[in-house]
Amino acid sequence: MYSVQRLLRWLVGGDEEITRRAESIRQVIEVFSPRGQRQNQDQPVRRRSTSSILSAAEQANNERVQCCICIYREKSVLLRPCNHLCLCETCLQAVLNVSPPRCPICRELIHSHLNVFL
Repeated sequence: MYSVQRLLRWLVGGDEEITRRAESIRQVIEVFSPRGQRQNQDQPVRRRSTSSILSAAEQANNERVQCCICIYREKSVLLRPCNHLCLCETCLQAVLNVSPPRCPICRELIHSHLNVFL
């Protein structure tokens, strides 16, 4: 059996080529098949869609936790009175050095701040 697999790879061009050709054939079948006959072929598409959705959700979660200024460190400061949680401690110092200090989200004056642990 191993020699048959080697022969097939040699004839077709290797594992990557087989995968590429199989995907091309699947796409052609999908285009020309009636909708009712595509149930089994939609399965891999859903898996890819699910993984892309999970990737987008993970990215959104990272953006939700990252500082809005440096986009590197985790948010850890709640600004008062607007209650925006948007800065890390390092970027807070930079914002407070500007006169008058304002929230980078809504531009409201910062009267105080709280350290928050997520």
